[in-house]
Amino acid sequence: WAHSAGIQMRAELLSGQSFEGVSTTGWYVDGLLHRPGMGPFSAVVRGESLDYDAAPPRARAARRLTLGTRVRWPGPVTLQLNYLRQHGDLPYIKKHTLDFSATYSFRLDHQFTSSPVH
Repeated sequence: WAHSAGIQMRAELLSGQSFEGVSTTGWYVDGLLHRPGMGPFSAVVRGESLDYDAAPPRARAARRLTLGTRVRWPGPVTLQLNYLRQHGDLPYIKKHTLDFSATYSFRLDHQFTSSPVH
C-alpha cells in the first residue's frame, strides 16, 4: 500500500511445514515515510514475529522491532542505519542492536534493437 503523502506499507503472513510435527508461522509489517523536506533521508519501521513450533527443546520464537533511516546519496550508494529491539529464545539473540549497511548498485544498460518480423 502506498499513499501520495510519502507513506508506503507492506505486510506478509508466513506459514510452512518442513517436517511432520513441526511448523513455522510468522508475519512482518514494515513502513517507510519520505517527504520532500526530508532530503535524501527516509524513515523506516518494521515489526516481525516468527515461531518455530516443534517438540522441546527445538521450539523457538522471536519478535523484533526495527526503527531506522535510509539515506539515498546521489548516484549508486544507499546507506541505512537501524536500531533493533529483539525478544525471543533464538541462540545468540541480542536484545539491542545497531545495524549499519551500505549498498552500491550498478546498472548495465543494453540497447535492444528490434528487427521487423517478416
